[in-house]
Amino acid sequence: MVRNSPNSRFILTTRSYIFEEARRHSEHLGDKRLDILKYVLDVGIYTRRNKARILHNHLFASRLTPEHMRYICEISTLKKVVDHKNYNPRVIEWMTDILHLREVTPAQYPEAFLRALNEPHQLWDTAFRTHISPSDQHLLICMYFCSQYGVQISELSQIFKAIHSCICKTYMIKLHFDDYENSLRTLENGFINIRGKTVDFINPSLRDYLRNYLGNFDLLTDLASAAPRADWASSIWKHAKDRKPSETELAKLAASFIQIGRKFSKLPYLRPLDGKENYYQQDDLLFSNRLDLLFEWYKLTHLNDFVDAIIDVARSVRHHLVVWRDGETLIRYIIDLSEGELVDFPQSENLVAQLRMCIINMLDHSAPLEDLNRICDAASGYEDFLGDEVMDTIRTCIVSSVNEIEYLVESVESVSELEELTEAIDKLSSEFSISGGSLSRARKAIGARIEEIEADTSDLEQPKLLDSRGEPKEEFNDIALSRLFASLVNRRS
Repeated sequence: MVRNSPNSRFILTTRSYIFEEARRHSEHLGDKRLDILKYVLDVGIYTRRNKARILHNHLFASRLTPEHMRYICEISTLKKVVDHKNYNPRVIEWMTDILHLREVTPAQYPEAFLRALNEPHQLWDTAFRTHISPSDQHLLICMYFCSQYGVQISELSQIFKAIHSCICKTYMIKLHFDDYENSLRTLENGFINIRGKTVDFINPSLRDYLRNYLGNFDLLTDLASAAPRADWASSIWKHAKDRKPSETELAKLAASFIQIGRKFSKLPYLRPLDGKENYYQQDDLLFSNRLDLLFEWYKLTHLNDFVDAIIDVARSVRHHLVVWRDGETLIRYIIDLSEGELVDFPQSENLVAQLRMCIINMLDHSAPLEDLNRICDAASGYEDFLGDEVMDTIRTCIVSSVNEIEYLVESVESVSELEELTEAIDKLSSEFSISGGSLSRARKAIGARIEEIEADTSDLEQPKLLDSRGEPKEEFNDIALSRLFASLVNRRS
């Protein structure tokens, strides 16, 4: 519906780190064209009304006793909560859940609420450090480095067995054969949710707590040495870099990834989709992202193990590449190996030859012209490094893609997309001296499709935009705050 309407736009709202995680797992979200359509809303600029409304909504939906509600809705307490410097919707959600307040009397509730805002990490710290076993702690750590959306029980089992065994051996902790099953049962509903075949944290604030807790580089090094998957290793690496360690610490950590790095060329990145024959979904880190990691680790350590792993991945990756996702990356590495920061890389000539073959195999069929346009921009000025065979392959792919345009434009519903397509055709045909009937037919087909779309939408009513300029800013003072929450007290009386 949205695609067929010129007056509608689809808007996806999510946390920025969740969006970035999704881009790693989705070819569609990973499209670089989405970068220009991404906007980040700074939640640090919640208005007083926004914060009051969030608190009100959580209290309204809660199962708090009338006494708890009366104490928290006193205006002096409301002001301290809403105006608190650490105000966070996750803390609000936690502190309005009656399950977390079983030992908090109504009179103690305001003080407990403010204490949670003063020290939000304490919400989980006592429970994590003292209320659960080492096996339970290890399972939660394993989950932290998995997907933000939750993890398959079977995948978590694989990770847990590798990590739990490593930590128990390193720190001399007794290990039992049924630790995984016991920890799942223990943690369910208190720390984790299990829905079907998926496990995730019961509350995002637990992930926030673990982000701060997992700062010991000795522990991260142990985890890295036992990492059983490429995406899990990548999560550890990103987490460690976010903590701004010294170069020495980072180099030591990088060296710990040797075992998993050696497996990068053999670990699959797709798995069969449940219940659908011949359908697959991404199940691990993409091969181009694996190359990025290996090069990072090599630059810090200069270990030959990573050199061998890089060449092995380049050999194995040829049939798993996509133009829009991998094309510019491959070209960038060829340039860096030829004259950039990787010019002294061991076996550089061998690797460049492998990467050239990757590009040739990737372009052995037609591709979207906008993606080819970016490929050509990346290659411009570096044709000698890429070689004649690569440049000839790029040209052949462009010709093949132009030939298919007249059959593809029927599914395009956006005039702007068609205009961009025309610009790409004009640019690429000029750069590669492409002419002939197929080029004329492609331009004609695009023009005809634009006329069809404009004819279909010319009679549609345009949306009315309200002008809010000049409207006075609403002041949300203490009186308004008190009135908002008065209904909650009366409702529970």
